Amino acid sequence: MTIQTLSQGWTLQIAGEPHAVPAAIPGSLCGHLVAAGRLEEPFWREGTPEARALGAKEFIYCCRFVPEKGLLASPQKRLRFRGVDGLGEAELNGSPLGRLENTHRAYTFDVSRLLHPGENTLKLRLLPERAGVSRRAGFRAFGPRFPDGGIWRPVELAGLEGGEIADVALSQRHTKEGVELALALELVPGGEGVAYHASLTAPDGQERSFLPGGKPGEFRPMHWENPMLWWPRGYGGQPLYTLLVQAQKGERALHAKKLSVGLRSLKLCTGEGGLALEINGVRVFPMGALYVPPRRLGEPREKESRLLEHCAAANFNCVRVWAGGVYEEEAFYHTCDQLGLMVWQDLMFTPENQPVNQPLSRESAEEGEAEAADIARRLRHHPSICLWCGGSGTELANLAGSPRQRADHIRFYEYILPKTLARLAPEVPYWPATPSSGGGLDCPNSRERGDTHENQAGEPARFASQFGFGSFPCLATVERFTQPRDRNLSSPVMDAHQLSPGGTGAILAGLHQEYLHPHDFDTALYASQLLQARRVEEIVEGCRRNRGSCMGVLYDRLNDFMPCASRSSIDYFGNWKALHYFARRFYAPLLLSCQRGEKGIVLCVVNETRRPRHVLIAWALRDRACRVRREETITLTVPALESAWLEPIDLPELRETEDFLSYALYENGTNLSFATMLFTPPKAYAFSNPGLSCRLEGDQVVVRGEAYAQGVEIRSMGEEILLEDNYFDMLPGERRVKLLSGTPRALQVRSVYNIR
Repeated sequence: MTIQTLSQGWTLQIAGEPHAVPAAIPGSLCGHLVAAGRLEEPFWREGTPEARALGAKEFIYCCRFVPEKGLLASPQKRLRFRGVDGLGEAELNGSPLGRLENTHRAYTFDVSRLLHPGENTLKLRLLPERAGVSRRAGFRAFGPRFPDGGIWRPVELAGLEGGEIADVALSQRHTKEGVELALALELVPGGEGVAYHASLTAPDGQERSFLPGGKPGEFRPMHWENPMLWWPRGYGGQPLYTLLVQAQKGERALHAKKLSVGLRSLKLCTGEGGLALEINGVRVFPMGALYVPPRRLGEPREKESRLLEHCAAANFNCVRVWAGGVYEEEAFYHTCDQLGLMVWQDLMFTPENQPVNQPLSRESAEEGEAEAADIARRLRHHPSICLWCGGSGTELANLAGSPRQRADHIRFYEYILPKTLARLAPEVPYWPATPSSGGGLDCPNSRERGDTHENQAGEPARFASQFGFGSFPCLATVERFTQPRDRNLSSPVMDAHQLSPGGTGAILAGLHQEYLHPHDFDTALYASQLLQARRVEEIVEGCRRNRGSCMGVLYDRLNDFMPCASRSSIDYFGNWKALHYFARRFYAPLLLSCQRGEKGIVLCVVNETRRPRHVLIAWALRDRACRVRREETITLTVPALESAWLEPIDLPELRETEDFLSYALYENGTNLSFATMLFTPPKAYAFSNPGLSCRLEGDQVVVRGEAYAQGVEIRSMGEEILLEDNYFDMLPGERRVKLLSGTPRALQVRSVYNIR
């Protein structure tokens, strides 16, 4: 097999205009035009009218290339577009190839009779958005205020002889004795005299070959005793085996495929209305957030791996790839494999782009089936793929639909999609939608069954799959898309970068419930992040305390696809908001949380590890001067994978506006967590001036305070920094925080006391 990637020699021209601009592939329409100086950065301020008008234009991509000699000598020649966003029409040397109508699919064309020696010309015409309907990346309906599109994944030419390996499927059946592995190959037609070899290599170097079956390309099942199992993060290791399949013709290597695979059993448990994932016989508790495309289509890919590393750093064990985005590249899922991050994989169907908004045509059904087949083949070998989900919000959208629409919904999401996925990836369970109670359009979003969106504090669901609260990004991020005169919470520019449900009004309403009115723009940004973090924390800890009844929690969302106010915990430029630091604490495998009771408090320890934990709890009721009014230490053993509730503690002496609670968790003398709780909104509590100061000592920031401080933020007034902890509570004294990355400049520190 000969592969030639067509990444150079491309130009982009707006139809009807005389001049074309260079277009590096992969890329996007906006990216090409910005790079050529033909368009201002669309994220700057309110965006430009030129960017907003792009959807009405027709674009022509053109590439002139010379095929490689080895490719021309191949009997079969194929052209593959791995990803085009928009409604495209392709032609080679003036001959039409076909239409490209789905952002989420790859398109392959046979060009054996069209490709010739010397210069060839490949064109892709992208039609105006009004010219037809195509399957687009869904976040355009929620995010950037400008249309985009283009060739956002590579374009490749392949020269084939026949007999090459088109696809590899490895199935697993786990028993007490080990795992039985079955290998199936899909081959390119036309191969004669080709021999196939397959081997599996364990992380410790042990290698075993699959024995050939009755026909070329067939293999007998392999039994592996005591396999090294892949576990989600926090439950065990992530050993990955190497599967190598080779095609050989005589003495010549024809083709090879190498895959990294994990061995694990997987089951979806839905008894008694619950929704739980069982991996290797253990019911795990997914903890994480929704993931959205972190960049414009076609931009460099560095952001994805950094975001996943940030997930691991904040104790995530799961990400939900949201239906309003795109299916990510294999590198994304491989990183999830390595980090032990379970992937709840939405199929890219939302109420805005689902095929059943109109009567379900044969073409729409076939296109949906083909898309599901493509993604199943591409991702099924990744152990991190733990759940397929039919779409997001689709059941709620079709609940009040016509009888025809409801019937089409059930046919598409409960028959066509699961049948296709079960045929190609039978070990990965399927869930018809989110939220859903299991199908049939039967009470989606019920708190008693399945998964639920928009959870409320104090009412844990069976699985909290999407909820959140909006906040503004930090000042350094706002400065990158505004001018000084724009820096007002309600300015048109800030409104243009507002993606929180309910907008700025919802954030301000929440702020006025909890905090004093911020005295300036910068303080308002800080206060909004604290509010967001506290509200999400309350829901997450409520879900975790009820482990067993609730079996998963995923907040909305991890990241942004544009600089904006949103529900994210990491902003567009990669800065951690207060919520991500909070997540590092509330997703800790061993969690101490506190709930307000009828007459006092109730403490609970959650152990999300596979071994019992022996812990010490120290709590104290303190006055505003931090003097202890009452305190207690408690020791207990928390069983593996359980939550342990302590006896309620009555506090008859409590003065709600003058006292606060501190509570800490220790194991083997090591302090694992410290937190405080007020019994009134912060705006009603009479904080003393903590007199905060900070200094840098080596790789540590030392914070000193003279009184109780809540929501302590360390910030650098130059480059953004990443810290071991931030937005924390502290008692009088010093707190040392390790600097993880960045160069601190003009360090400052503030707390809730400064919101005045």
